[in-house]
Amino acid sequence: YMMYQDVVGKLEVLYIEKVDHTFGINIFHEKLSTYIRSNFKHKNASIIEALIIGEKHNLDSDINKQIKLVGISHLFVISGLHIELINKALDRFLSLLKVPNRIKHIIILVILLLYFMITSFLVSILRVIISFIFNKIFKFKSLNTIDKLSLNAVIVLLINPFNLFSYSFLLSYM
Repeated sequence: YMMYQDVVGKLEVLYIEKVDHTFGINIFHEKLSTYIRSNFKHKNASIIEALIIGEKHNLDSDINKQIKLVGISHLFVISGLHIELINKALDRFLSLLKVPNRIKHIIILVILLLYFMITSFLVSILRVIISFIFNKIFKFKSLNTIDKLSLNAVIVLLINPFNLFSYSFLLSYM
């Protein structure tokens, strides 16, 4: 589990000083999170962060209880539903603009990859992006659904073998 979390050791911190940093892999996630927190009230910001970028640790315990009580906790887990909503909205918008299919698919793929970065590279989003590539870009017509799903899982595990221990991976491929 620790290897899956990319933990390679332990340290004891004696002093902490905040310094400015330049570009990092999660900069888009951090920038959007900072923007949301600075432009919305705390209660609203925590809900928006959970819905858009999957950042649930800022949710108040009361809100968490209410979400579970109402039965909408699945909306706060970034999944294929979010990606499909983005995909369909972009597809419809670009179709109205009469963008050719090939270019439309490339634009949607780039936006999905940006969303993948914003959500800190969630496995569930990677699965949907790979499926999108299979179905729209390469059009694997000779492969059946099980073959595509299996190939998708192999690609995700080649990218990071420790995804095998991720709940997100297990639930995505079940």
